[in-house]
Amino acid sequence: MLNKTLTFQRLSLLKTDTDWLTNPPQVRLSVRAKEPVTPTQVRLVEQFLTKEMGRPFILIFEVGQIEEITRNSPSFDSNK
Repeated sequence: MLNKTLTFQRLSLLKTDTDWLTNPPQVRLSVRAKEPVTPTQVRLVEQFLTKEMGRPFILIFEVGQIEEITRNSPSFDSNK
């Protein structure tokens, strides 16, 4: 369902955990991304999820940045 959002199309979802004992429930999303996730994006995804599920959720993103490195990438190795 979240793949319908532009934000999630740019992320790789690794893991989710939901705390159903909080009100509203808190969903912790471990993701990888090339670009940072903004608070505005989180708010928009929360609004989408609330509309789709018929109840509010608090989303907490744990974002690991992805950096692509190839043999042609600039080197920061000072030993060269």
